[in-house]
Amino acid sequence: MELLTPDWNQEKPTFDQSRAMCQLVPLEIRTWSDPRVDAVLARIRETHIHGGAFFASLHVGASREFDWFASRNRLLEFGILRQLLGRAEVRNGLPALEIQSPLVDDSASEVCSFGDGNDFQMSNSFFLDGQLAAVLYAGGAYTKSQGDGHTEKESSLAFCDAVFGLRFSEVSYFLSHSAWTPWFEGIAWDWTAVLFDRRSRALSILAVTDTD
Repeated sequence: MELLTPDWNQEKPTFDQSRAMCQLVPLEIRTWSDPRVDAVLARIRETHIHGGAFFASLHVGASREFDWFASRNRLLEFGILRQLLGRAEVRNGLPALEIQSPLVDDSASEVCSFGDGNDFQMSNSFFLDGQLAAVLYAGGAYTKSQGDGHTEKESSLAFCDAVFGLRFSEVSYFLSHSAWTPWFEGIAWDWTAVLFDRRSRALSILAVTDTD
């Protein structure tokens, strides 16, 4: 079921219902590979020599509670995104990131409760390819940018085409520049992009870091 049009007649789930949903909604790793994604990861790993890049994508199963928030681009409310990223399915799909299980959080805050609560923020999905192109062009701590960026822009658009078919208006984009897991270096090159494709119900995570 796609989530492009919210059910405006559905009542908003409560905090308790939302937290229960985070542990019950089906998550399944998508075991697919695409050379366009592989090329981007290989390039980042080449330039971010003291860090690297990892990517995983999962399918989110049916859930009325999840669908209420996802269809409205409101996955940061009640710490939903934090809870989902702490699920065993995500941890197993990205073992190198050393993602911690979600901490118990009894607050009803409508922001994502990573660390200080401000690690992730919602961004415009139309900015994603530009931000990825900038990462590819700038490189890591010991990389010197070269060229005019044309190749990097093409690679970033190819990545987006592989992951969500360039359907930017149908994707929710959350980003973080903080060290929200022990894998990140806590320095300028930390970047995480979390994408939720409302048509295909795919939750995708791209994580990048480096240090000098």
